[in-house]
Amino acid sequence: MKKEHKKLLKFLSIALLIYLLWTVVEVLFLADGNVIEKFLTHTEAFLVANFFSLLGYTQMSYHYLPPDASIVMMDAKKIVGISDSCNGLVLFVTFIGFIIAFPASVRSKLRYIPIGILLIYIANVIRIFFLAMIYIYYPHYLNFNHHYTFTLWVYFDIFMLWMYFVKKYGRLQNAD
Repeated sequence: MKKEHKKLLKFLSIALLIYLLWTVVEVLFLADGNVIEKFLTHTEAFLVANFFSLLGYTQMSYHYLPPDASIVMMDAKKIVGISDSCNGLVLFVTFIGFIIAFPASVRSKLRYIPIGILLIYIANVIRIFFLAMIYIYYPHYLNFNHHYTFTLWVYFDIFMLWMYFVKKYGRLQNAD
């Protein structure tokens, strides 16, 4: 097997292993009452509602709906819901898996991972805000934008974060 193929196989194996380990941890230890999921879902709803308020929208509120969702409301009407499955946690794990699996110094990985997670979190909050705006003004476009436009946008953001990391910190030539 060529050296390049071995490197690619090693990278993919490490990334897959990290994702599988996360899945096991989530299912076995975090499934019931997952505080990470609840925190993300709740804070995203909080930020979206407050961003609307800053822009002059009135009667904004947010509520956690057990077991796994938060909603943002305007004038007591739901404008957007955020389920635990859409709060970005899986995106964080995917991002982390790639960074850990990629050949680069541990120091650069430890510096870059929190920055990347923060940027993905911000991108997800912006995504939720724009989905709420679409619901308010163009509700018939919500489904398409939720499933396609903003999904592609967030994954493109993650891809660009990966590419930046590879170009700035990667050691492809010397990695074994």
